[in-house]
Amino acid sequence: MKKLLCLLWVAGCWYLSAMYRSLPLLVLGVCGAGLLVCAFLTPYFLSRKVQASFSRDLFFLKRGERGGVTVTAESLGRLPLGKVTFRFRLPGKKKRKKVSTPRLSGRQTFPVPVSTDICGLHPVILKGVRVYDYLGLFSHRRRKKLRAQAAVFPAAHAMDITLPENFFPHLEGEDTPQMALAGSSTQEIRQIRDYQPGDSFRTIHWKQSARTDTLMVREYAKEGKRSLSVTLDMESPKSLPPARRNAFYEVVQSLLLGLVGQEVVVQLWWSHREGMECMEVSGEADCREALLRLYETGGFFSGEKKMLPREGFFLDSSLTLSFREEKIFEFSPKNYENELKMPMDWREIPWAGR
Repeated sequence: MKKLLCLLWVAGCWYLSAMYRSLPLLVLGVCGAGLLVCAFLTPYFLSRKVQASFSRDLFFLKRGERGGVTVTAESLGRLPLGKVTFRFRLPGKKKRKKVSTPRLSGRQTFPVPVSTDICGLHPVILKGVRVYDYLGLFSHRRRKKLRAQAAVFPAAHAMDITLPENFFPHLEGEDTPQMALAGSSTQEIRQIRDYQPGDSFRTIHWKQSARTDTLMVREYAKEGKRSLSVTLDMESPKSLPPARRNAFYEVVQSLLLGLVGQEVVVQLWWSHREGMECMEVSGEADCREALLRLYETGGFFSGEKKMLPREGFFLDSSLTLSFREEKIFEFSPKNYENELKMPMDWREIPWAGR
C-alpha cells in the first residue's frame, strides 16, 4: 500500500506539472522518481552486507516444548540496515517460518522458536534473507542455505525400579578408589607411581619417596561396580509411525535413568548399518549422549540380531521388555506414558537374581 501511494504521488506530480506547466511540480516529480529508483536499488546492495549463521550446529530440545534455535546476524556495512527478514524451514511445519528484525546494526543474536512432537534429529534450514530499503518500499531476497540440527529428546522421567538384593551375583568393572587408612591391609596396593597434582597426601609412600628423592604415591586396587547390559532390537525408525518411535525412545530413556538411579552402570547395545555399537551410561548426561547417538545412526537393523548380548535387559520395537529372554512387561503404544509412572517392583520375580 505504501509503495502504491508513492507511485501515485510521483505520477500526480508529473501530471500536474505537465497540465499547469509548473516547474516546482516538475522538480518535485523528478526528485520523487529519483527517490523511488534509489529505494529500489538500495536493498540489492545492502543484501550483500548481511551475514547470518547459526550459533551452533546442534540444538537440544524437549518433545512438545517450545525451544529456541539462536541465529547470529551481522551487518558488515558502516550504516545500520533497516528491516531484515529471515526465512526458515522448521521441523514439523509445512509453511516456512519468517523472523524479522526492524533494525540490524552490527552483530545481533535472536531466537527462532522451534516446537515438534517427534523425537529424533530434525534439520533447521535458513533458506534466505530479505533486506528492505529504509522506507520499507522495496526489498531484495538473497538465497542462503545454512543448516543446523535440532535433537528432540523425550521428557526426562526415570522409571521407578526396585531390584532384589541378590540381583548382582558378581561385580564387574571398576569404580573410584576408596583410600585405605594408614596401617590398614584391607586393600591391595595396585602400583606405586609418581605423585601427580590432586593426589591425596594420605597415599604418599614416604619410604619410597625418601629413597628415590621423588614423591611416590600408592595406587590402590579399585572397588568393583555394578554393571548391566541393555540391548535394543528395533527396525529402522523411518519405517515406524511417529507415535511408536516416540514411545520407544521414551521407554529407553526411562529404563536407563531408572537403572542409573540404582547406581548401575549400563552397557547399551544396538545394531546399525556399520555393525554393533555399545555405549556406557552412568548418568543423565550419558543417557542424552546415548540417545543422540541412536538418532545419528539413523536406525536399527536386525542383521546382527544373533550377535547382540541377551544377558541383561532386552527391548524390542513392540515395546516388550525382557530380561534374559523372559518377558517382564509389555508397554502399550497408547498408554506407555502412564505405565512408565507405575512402580516396577521386580523383587518377587524368581529369575531376577539368578
